[in-house]
Amino acid sequence: MIVMTIIFITVPILIFGYFTKLIAEESLLNEKEKKLYGVTNILDQYLQQDFNAILKEKGALHANRQTKIKILNEALGHYTDSLATAYPGIGVGYYVKDLQAIVTYGPSSEHSDKVGKAIEPAHPGNLVLKTGKDQIVVGKQVRGQIMNAMHPVIRNGEVIGYAWANELTMDIENQLAKMDRIIYICLGLGMLLIIVLLLKFWNKVLVDIELVKQGLQKMKYNLNERIVGIHGEIGEIADEVNKMAEGILNARSLSENVMDSMIDSVITVDINGNITFMNKAVINLLEVNLDEVIDKPYLKSMFNDGVFKSFLMKTLETGANYVGVEMEYPANGKHLYISSSSSRLFDSAGNFIGAVLTFKDITEKKRLEQQVYRADKLSALGVMMAGVAHEIRNPLTAIKSLIQYLQEGNTEDERKEFYPLIIKEVNRANKIIEELLYFARPSDAHILPVDVNQLIKESIDFTKSLAKNKVKYHLKFEENLPNIEIDPEQFKQVFLNILFNSIQAIENSGEITIESLLDTEQGMVVLHFTDTGCGIKEENLDKIFDPFYTSKIEGTGLGLAVVQRIITSHKGDVWLQNIQSGGVRVTIQIPIHFSKREVMM
Repeated sequence: MIVMTIIFITVPILIFGYFTKLIAEESLLNEKEKKLYGVTNILDQYLQQDFNAILKEKGALHANRQTKIKILNEALGHYTDSLATAYPGIGVGYYVKDLQAIVTYGPSSEHSDKVGKAIEPAHPGNLVLKTGKDQIVVGKQVRGQIMNAMHPVIRNGEVIGYAWANELTMDIENQLAKMDRIIYICLGLGMLLIIVLLLKFWNKVLVDIELVKQGLQKMKYNLNERIVGIHGEIGEIADEVNKMAEGILNARSLSENVMDSMIDSVITVDINGNITFMNKAVINLLEVNLDEVIDKPYLKSMFNDGVFKSFLMKTLETGANYVGVEMEYPANGKHLYISSSSSRLFDSAGNFIGAVLTFKDITEKKRLEQQVYRADKLSALGVMMAGVAHEIRNPLTAIKSLIQYLQEGNTEDERKEFYPLIIKEVNRANKIIEELLYFARPSDAHILPVDVNQLIKESIDFTKSLAKNKVKYHLKFEENLPNIEIDPEQFKQVFLNILFNSIQAIENSGEITIESLLDTEQGMVVLHFTDTGCGIKEENLDKIFDPFYTSKIEGTGLGLAVVQRIITSHKGDVWLQNIQSGGVRVTIQIPIHFSKREVMM
């Protein structure tokens, strides 16, 4: 404030001083011009007659140029010297047009060497001789860097020469500099006096303002604080602030009591992400010191790793509201599980002022859910193991029966007949084990950008031997479909499993229609596999992805379970539905870009 006050006062003074300086300089230059022009008029009046009259009087009208210059110098030189003496620092003289020469230049003691010289073509005196008008020019001329006033000598309407008076610009500049110094000294003393008075005034004002500032800082955390010890106008302001704080305290007491009485935790931040409020539920749950986190960045003050992705910050940045989101919450060194909601905050005028996060601790609830989940997994594992035992027992029973039979038989023909059956049952058991292993622990994905249309065509080629011309394919691929980031080998298995199921569902002959579409809004590629087979019973639709569930006599029941596992690992989705015309439609959604799922908290 001191600096601004000094600026507001001194800048106008400086501007006034600057323009005063300009006016004074201009006045000095005008005075110089008038003086120089006055001297040239004196020279013109002194001459009275023309230059030829002087030469005629001396009988030198037809003399040579040098003689004429000498005679004119003798006739006029004493007068130009007397004028130069009367006006110290100036140079004066005559220039004769017919002779193209300087005939006198006073003071002659300094400039006699210039007598007889002609002016250069660029000299402004040529313009005077040509136009017959006065000229005053500042620049380098015969004498040097000068201010030169030139007055035409006109006789009988003809310019016969000119008289001049000049002064060195260095002398003029010295006079200007002396005048500027006086102005600067006056301005400096005036500004110094003003600054001293301002500092004395503002010293008292700033002391009072600092007391108000400290009081307001205390009120930020405790509205019961009061500003005291200030008098005058600022003291009146402090009294009004105290009254306002008391009014706010009364108005806020009810709402704060309500907030502090809430079981749910509440945190608010401003538009910069700094914490503005925490209720007691947060303070008690996270064991934080309010003074250490208030007005501090939410992410940096609450989360030590600094990389926590917060729904609260997401709401602040985008305006998206989140309701009942369950997540881990590692705030202030705690590792909690919470159910949270977030939304933006607006003031009474509808202006965006920040965001609010409300949450409740569901760590114990989550622990109980995990116990139930583990129990469900054990139960599911028991069911799956029962299915494994059932599926493997069948080929093992067949193998055992065949071997027992061979132990009783002795002919080579019988062995040749039953060996392929044993190998078939062994392969069947091996296939069940391989699918079970992949379902339980799929191989690592090798993600590549893949043309999914081409991959489907390659998968169709593998099924032709099984279809045996009973299936007709219809391909409705979207043109310019972008490559998607998937493991091509895993997805080839997905497509083969779906196609094999469709082929087996078609009894005599039928069709399989495959469509590919681009969902630009969600960044997804959508695939539809539609067959004209027998369809799936409605009561079994919710079981089709269960391991070992199958409606086929020789099926393992792991095909669609593996399909779902692969698609889910690629962050996609798959579902089946019966269509009214008969048959089944399998729909797959796959993100174009494969990236690690961003966990928002």
